[in-house]
Amino acid sequence: MAKSITDDLKKVGKSISIPFGLFSIGKEKIVAVDIQIESITISKLAFKKKKWQIETTLHETFIAPDGENPFNSDIGFYVSKLRTMLLKTNCVGLDGAIIIPFHDCQVFILDMELMPREEVMDMIEEGTFNDLFPELPKEISKNYLNYKRNFDFSIISKDEDYGTMKLAFVIGDQEKLQSSETILSRAGLNPVLAEPEVSSILNSLAVQFGNDAFLSPTAFLVSTENYSYLIIGSKDGIVIKEVEFNDADKVLLLHVEDVEDISGTVWKEVFSRIAEPIETAIDAYNKKFKENKVEKLFFISNRPKIDKYLQGLKESIIDFNVETMNPFEEITLSPKAKAYVDSFQNKSIFLKVIGTGMAKLNFFDIDYKDNSITRFNLLNDLENLKKSRKFKAINKLLLWSNVVFFAIFFSLLSLNSIPEINSNRNELIKFKTVKADHSKLKKENESLSKILADANNVSKVIDNQSVSPNLALTTLVHNDILSSVPKGIKFNSMDFDPGVLKYDKKGKVVSSTPSKYIIQGQSIDDFNITIFLQNLKGSDRLYDVILQTNPNEQLLDFTMDVILKYHLDNQLPMSEKTDD
Repeated sequence: MAKSITDDLKKVGKSISIPFGLFSIGKEKIVAVDIQIESITISKLAFKKKKWQIETTLHETFIAPDGENPFNSDIGFYVSKLRTMLLKTNCVGLDGAIIIPFHDCQVFILDMELMPREEVMDMIEEGTFNDLFPELPKEISKNYLNYKRNFDFSIISKDEDYGTMKLAFVIGDQEKLQSSETILSRAGLNPVLAEPEVSSILNSLAVQFGNDAFLSPTAFLVSTENYSYLIIGSKDGIVIKEVEFNDADKVLLLHVEDVEDISGTVWKEVFSRIAEPIETAIDAYNKKFKENKVEKLFFISNRPKIDKYLQGLKESIIDFNVETMNPFEEITLSPKAKAYVDSFQNKSIFLKVIGTGMAKLNFFDIDYKDNSITRFNLLNDLENLKKSRKFKAINKLLLWSNVVFFAIFFSLLSLNSIPEINSNRNELIKFKTVKADHSKLKKENESLSKILADANNVSKVIDNQSVSPNLALTTLVHNDILSSVPKGIKFNSMDFDPGVLKYDKKGKVVSSTPSKYIIQGQSIDDFNITIFLQNLKGSDRLYDVILQTNPNEQLLDFTMDVILKYHLDNQLPMSEKTDD
């Protein structure tokens, strides 16, 4: 009985979440970031006229700092490079998605009983999932319960007849994930998504091929300066296998584009050795699925030029066609973006940031259909981020729903006087309908109180403030402040000073002090405070922002006066700078 009630409540919660989820998805803008040892690629997409469009994209190469793993040891170098690129593309302050390199993730394809995602999550929380799949690292459930969720999973195929499914389970390196998120936040983005490279590629392919992406088996060779691997996809599932080259061949491949002629014996032997593990992996797949054999291999690389590399593969692999991948065939580009990407001979450089740039974060977990094959989010603090974003979306939508309701209500009242309404049956019916809708909306708002309570870290700040008579303006100001906070900043307190208005005998204002919020908090660095200031100053409802910072051993303490543009007592414009 109790379980039935719980299930019913979950169903109600999901139905209530749908409008908020759709509203939230429609407002998402994500900057996808792909950081390699010697290059960074970024891209921002928008869905316009039922088609994805590249609004801006940028790829830059550089000489990596010394060290075995500069990506972790010299974070400041990559922060500086990324920040410069974000400033060039006017992307500072937006949500950011980091692509996690292949060698920093473990991918497991698991066969298990057909069940909803929620039941899989229950098994993880209960600790029984590890027992079912001993090949997975231990204590996954403990990591989840501590919100250190460095793993995620996705159902990639179902067999309804046999009651089975294939589950892709991804585990990220905790240290590498943290480094990636730190680079994004310090460079000026709000980290909202950490997606494995494999997922980025698969989702970009779905845009190119649509529903027929893996109707027939297709292989993809992904090659960087540091690693190479195969993706084989079909209706039977997805196979991911690393391809090992010897160190000497890796060095030669770094310089192959500088060679005029690769028809000599040396290069033939190099590409013969490279082709061997690729053909072996594909042959094993073909033997397992005899009815559906791989006939095509797409070559994907982050190298600026791949002419010679592609030529060597084509001459060495003769059992199936080898082609390069152009990710822009089914995507429109702004004129500026088109001119830029046309300058690249190898356009597959941008494939990963396109696949991730099309992500919909879906913080309300509604049943939302997009073109993605699979999505993973390895973000460390994902659960708390979901709560915060849910609160903001709910707050904004409720505000506008109330505005719309009262606009309709008072429009109806303005048509006729109260006596006319009472005497006119049709008008009375209209009024009762509006009143009933209002009561329904009120009940729905009350049902959302539990959802709002989940965002305690935000709601406590607001609940402690003195309530202004001007509710609409106060709510808008709250939204402006809360939506301006980047990741890396924590509020300790937020106090409201209503200000003072002095009048003469005729009722005219002769002097005033402004209405303002006094915010005390901490930031991991001065750049996050700068982003916070910039965001606040972009609000039409805020007059000025005054900042003080005090150095601390680990964090920056700050006190900030956020001065409103209007005095809340009578909405008097602050046309002149008022006395503090």
